[in-house]
Amino acid sequence: GLRPNPHPSHMTVDEAAQTAVEMGAQISFLTHMTYMVDHETTENALPDNVRLAYDGLRVSW
Repeated sequence: GLRPNPHPSHMTVDEAAQTAVEMGAQISFLTHMTYMVDHETTENALPDNVRLAYDGLRVSW
């Protein structure tokens, strides 16, 4: 899953956030984070249109 530090087979949270920004979506939700990701600290560091998903999140279109 997404993690704070580089790993040979997984993106970091920063890499995933940058990819989301490059895709140009109005809002993106990152999923499948490892236990190493502190939700509050990470959420506060993300671009405005990128958020961390969480259990029970409901998204309406």
